[in-house]
This record gives sequence, C-alpha cells and structure tokens, in this order.
Amino acid sequence: MGEKVESSRLLSEGKELINKGDYELAEKKFQEALKQFTKDNDTKGIAESETYLGIGLQYQNKLNKAKEHFERALKLHEELDYKPGISRNYTNLGNLSLLIDKDFEKSIDLHQKALEIARKARDLPGESRALTNIGYVKFRQQKLEEALTDLEEALKLANKADYENTKATALSNIGIILFTMGRYNDALEKHKEVAEIFEKWGNKKRLAIEHRQMGLILEKLKQYDEATEHYKLSKKLYDEIGHKREKKMMKSMLETSKARKRNCPSCGAIIMVPELDYCPICDKNLKTETKK
Repeated sequence: MGEKVESSRLLSEGKELINKGDYELAEKKFQEALKQFTKDNDTKGIAESETYLGIGLQYQNKLNKAKEHFERALKLHEELDYKPGISRNYTNLGNLSLLIDKDFEKSIDLHQKALEIARKARDLPGESRALTNIGYVKFRQQKLEEALTDLEEALKLANKADYENTKATALSNIGIILFTMGRYNDALEKHKEVAEIFEKWGNKKRLAIEHRQMGLILEKLKQYDEATEHYKLSKKLYDEIGHKREKKMMKSMLETSKARKRNCPSCGAIIMVPELDYCPICDKNLKTETKK
C-alpha cells in the first residue's frame, strides 16, 4: 500500500512540475513513478505515467521519444478500455503529427477522433483539450474564424469542468487570434487571464511570454508606458530563469519601446513617430537634442 501511495505521489509531483515549467525534473518524477507502477504491476498507473512522461519529453522538444511513450500509453488505455486516457493520447499524437511531420490533416483527424471518444465518455476535460488543439491547427492553417469558434467552445467546457490546463492554452490561443484580427483590447483581456494562471502556478517562462505578448498589444494601442512595464516584467522573469537568448531579445524590445515614445524637449509634445527628427508642433530639431 505504501509503495502505491509513493508512486501516486511521484506522479502528482511531476504534474505540478509540468505546470511550473520544470520539465526535466518532471520527467525524472514520471520515470520514477513508471518504475514503481511497473513493479506493482499497476497497468492504469503505468499508462498514466507513460502519458505524462511523453508530455514532459514533448515540452523538452524530445518529440520522437515522446511519441513512443504516447503510443505505449494509448495501447495500455485501449486494453483497459479507459476512454479519457484513449482520448488524451490520440490528441497527444495529433500534436506530434503537427510538430514532427507538419501534417495538418492527420493532426486534425487524430484530434477529431479524440473529441468523439471524449464526447461519448462525457469527458469534459477531454472535449476541451481536443477542441483546443483543433482550434490551434486551424489557426496554423489561417482559418481564423473557425479556430476562434472551436477555441471559445473549448474554453466554455474547460470552465465548466474547472480544468485550468486547457483553460490557459485556450485563452492564450484566443488572445493570439484576436491580436491577429486586430481586436487588441479583447486580446489583452485574454492574455491577462492567462498571466494570472501562470503566476499562480509559478511558471515563470510562460508568464514571461504572456507579459511580452501584452506589451506587444499595448504598443499597438499606443499605450507605450504600460507596454514598457510589461517588457520589464518579461525581462526580469527571463533573468531569473537564465534564458540568455530571450533576455537579450527582451532588452532589445524594451529599448525599442522606450524610443517609440518621446516628448519634445521644447514644447512637450508627444512624438509618436520614432523616425521623426523634428517636432511637428514647434519644429525643434530632435536629432540634435538626442545626441546631446
């Protein structure tokens, strides 16, 4: 009994680490859980460990290894006739079909199969997960209206099931689509919601991405001071997690953002065009002033 509790604890700890973004440590936890469940001959535990081990590997871009674990997990869940597990692994494989082979049609087919199985099993988290991924594939195909419809349905189901994992993904994807459509205020609200979830989870990398996205949206809305604050937060988070490339990128975006808003030193007018070298109000030479 103690060993079963231990293996379940390892699995739970791994899931929490996935939410936090510590994928390498999560992988180790899932490996340990898999060994323990195998020792106990617990097929359901083995299947779940294989599923999450695949997820941990996918997040580390170890896609072919992830696929092996998803295929083993699918087979085990089919033997158990556990519909939520079957649905989940079809959609996991659908994600990999897009990532590895860039096969949009196969990816949609696998997600659609996952959706049908989840609906028959009345598995709300499974439905929301499959619809979120279908929406993402359609977004990649530039079918924006269709993608938005699927993602909004996914979000409703995720809220109904109180399933934050899919809620975060659906919200983020909806935000990106709304941004692409030029619906900046709506997009900003979605990314604010996502940021709250990632902050609660302690996932600094995903939170940094959301702050960066909010900065981009605020620049489109010409709210440069607020955009700069979000860029600062993003850079700070990248500093903390030691992502040098992203840190460098955010430093550049921050400097560019600051340059976009200038005030004329003579009359105080806001200079909205970065390339402008004179004040359109008082004709002050801004280029000369900047060099001083």
